[in-house]
Amino acid sequence: MPILEVEAPNAAVDLQFKMEGPAFDRGMPLPLMVDSLGHVQGVLDKSYLGLIGKRRLSREERLRFYLQAQRIEHSSLLADLGVVFTGAQTVLPLFGVLGPSGIWEYAKSAFEFLKFVFEAVRKGERVTYTWNADRSVVHVNTGTQTQVFNGPVFNIGELSLVHYQGLTQVLDASNVTDIRLGEKAHPEIKLALPDRGLFELPTKIEEQPHKIACEILEFDKIERDGRMKVLPSQSIPEADYRFDVIGKQDAASYIEGMLKQQVRVTCLREVAENPVSGEKIYRLQLIDIEA
Repeated sequence: MPILEVEAPNAAVDLQFKMEGPAFDRGMPLPLMVDSLGHVQGVLDKSYLGLIGKRRLSREERLRFYLQAQRIEHSSLLADLGVVFTGAQTVLPLFGVLGPSGIWEYAKSAFEFLKFVFEAVRKGERVTYTWNADRSVVHVNTGTQTQVFNGPVFNIGELSLVHYQGLTQVLDASNVTDIRLGEKAHPEIKLALPDRGLFELPTKIEEQPHKIACEILEFDKIERDGRMKVLPSQSIPEADYRFDVIGKQDAASYIEGMLKQQVRVTCLREVAENPVSGEKIYRLQLIDIEA
């Protein structure tokens, strides 16, 4: 792929998002529609955020940058969308350089980057990255092929991955069989049944236990899982994590733990190897909680 060049970054962008499959035979499933359109908005958001080096949009930016549905049809989910910038020239960083067309071009390139990387991983190939001196260009090598991408595409791809995971999770012969986003005649982003597991990250549970101090934020006594905050300066980095309780431990201990500001648990890390951002803790498997 050549280095990304945007000839008319401020040109208007009209997109069409289409999902087809048995899920739409008897009407429009609103949860599916809302969730899927949210991921489409997320793809554009992450393109913008990846370019300006932020993790989330401010309230002001959200008021001025969004997708607008001009038409939605049923029998499939078919939505005509426009990328809206309201007064963005004076509020949004880089608007004069990017604009709606520029952001869409980067979003497309990030999709091609992710698909190239994850298809290589699916084949068992090892992906490596080589950057130029100012990190404006990255060479992505799979051992059999090399593609060249504009540097920001790497950041956008890393941020956008969660949205492609969300879209491909609904692909199923009995649900959604085809997803397309882009220009009406030639949609650039295409996902079909063979892509269902493309962006999934297999996990493994490590054998080394960790004893850590944490705060239990949520716990479901039926599902026996929840969410916890690991406190600073420990063998597991400070952050919020999902967790599962291993075995037939007494759920009451975890319910009581939610009433305390701090508890100590023994756990195993469940990690996923992300070919873009590296190893990530997917969740924690709890062996024990101290009363």
